[in-house]
Amino acid sequence: MKLLIKRTGLLLALCLPLIAQAKTSVWQVTKGDNTIYIGGTVHILPADAFPLPPEFKYAYDRADKVAFEVDMSLMNQPETQQKMQSAMFIEENKTLASVINPQALSALEAYAKANGLPFANLQRLKPAMISVMISMMEMRKLGVAGEGVDAFYDKLAKNDGKERLFLESIDFQIETLLSMGQGQESELILMTLEQVSDYKTMLDSMLKGWREGDHQLVVDTVIKPAKEQSPQLYQQLFVERNNNWIAHIDKMMADKPVELVLVGAGHLYGKESVIELLKNKGYKIKQLNL
Repeated sequence: MKLLIKRTGLLLALCLPLIAQAKTSVWQVTKGDNTIYIGGTVHILPADAFPLPPEFKYAYDRADKVAFEVDMSLMNQPETQQKMQSAMFIEENKTLASVINPQALSALEAYAKANGLPFANLQRLKPAMISVMISMMEMRKLGVAGEGVDAFYDKLAKNDGKERLFLESIDFQIETLLSMGQGQESELILMTLEQVSDYKTMLDSMLKGWREGDHQLVVDTVIKPAKEQSPQLYQQLFVERNNNWIAHIDKMMADKPVELVLVGAGHLYGKESVIELLKNKGYKIKQLNL
């Protein structure tokens, strides 16, 4: 689903030409005779992003089941849309001006005016929702608005009759998304707006790091800035969820069927990543390089 609100949109949009013989964001995890694969995903891709690095197909072809962060088929259902609509607004007795400080409000108004976004329409929205909207707008400007890795393999798994597993509920994802930056709403808006001018540079670096499986580049572009700029947000979006997922992965490792686990790429890099947590538990980890 980053994130790292200052980098949230970037984890949704990744794609650069594949360098021959480069690693990528797919790992093989083994313990004894049991195996699973873990792939780092980009939730939204430009139309020309495919084909994906061959390691994804290699892992998918060997998997009996495919695990995703959430059941994406629920996203467009009326019940989910209603929950989202109910959760995206500030309390009725409040307005945006009562939630963020004058500096953040003024900066947001300037952005809205420059981008043809009716400022009045933002007055009841939670800052987290506004941040996501801005990130999505900036990605569309860069041509990043197509199907992501998760959606691609979700459709493929359905067509191939492979069992689909889910690490989180849709309610949890909505709550996590719309509680981003809680208590630091002004900082969240200002960080989001500050990144606008750097979006292209950051996106190019993140895309390159994801496609080539370049650990240091992903850490330097996404993980390190996220931790420095908003430790609370990083803890909420990455550390807590990474630790929650380990229990699910342990269960997968205990059975014979092979699973392919697909989660946002930002969860697989850094000292507190899913990959490092699994290494610490004694699993053997191999980054694929076909």
